Amino acid sequence: MSMIINTYRFGGGGGGGGGGDPYFANVVLLLHCDGADESTTFTDSSGSAHTVTANGNAQIDTSEKKFGTGAALFDSLGDYLEIADSDAWHFGSGDFTIEFWVRFDSVASNRPILAQRQTGFAPVAINRNGTQITALLSFTNSAWAAVPTLASGSSTIAVDTWYYVALTRSGSTFKLWLDGVEVDDYTSASSFTNSTNPLIIGNSSFSTTGRLDDIRVTKGVARYTSNFTPPTAAFPDS
Repeated sequence: MSMIINTYRFGGGGGGGGGGDPYFANVVLLLHCDGADESTTFTDSSGSAHTVTANGNAQIDTSEKKFGTGAALFDSLGDYLEIADSDAWHFGSGDFTIEFWVRFDSVASNRPILAQRQTGFAPVAINRNGTQITALLSFTNSAWAAVPTLASGSSTIAVDTWYYVALTRSGSTFKLWLDGVEVDDYTSASSFTNSTNPLIIGNSSFSTTGRLDDIRVTKGVARYTSNFTPPTAAFPDS
């Protein structure tokens, strides 16, 4: 099973589809996943310029992508991208937006997509549980207990289809979005405990197979508070 995640640019409040991004100063990670086929070089186009390490067989694939020249391909066990711990991933009680394009080769079993964790718990984890996209929240980094799973409900995930996933926090309201439609929400004013784990895209111990494209993390801004049109072009670099 392989998975591709593609991050892209879009205009208006989201910052994509042409024009600049009004919140670019708040962007702490921006991966277009572009480059030569089979390259393991992933460039962070945000002002943070994080070093991204490709592990296993994680690589750029140019045969199937959402925008640009490529997408991140994860086609076997132990394929993942790793970015060292940073204050960029410490959201505290502040607003944030995590968003990306994803396309699965299989929806068998449950697989992580993005989380600041290697083992144990993460402040925020976005997963695919069978045919559902879910988000897990842990304010203590020690348990999921009493913490919700934001589930995409009746919106089921199919193979070989690009989906736009976003998770936002605005004040005390968390929302999970699928293709621009709010599918679940949760209310909490709690502050996340800072984690010292690296940010993991894909997973080091489970096979997350498919592609990701245009992956963007914005700290301090909830880009979406009502249903919206997904980006029609790659995310802007300024």
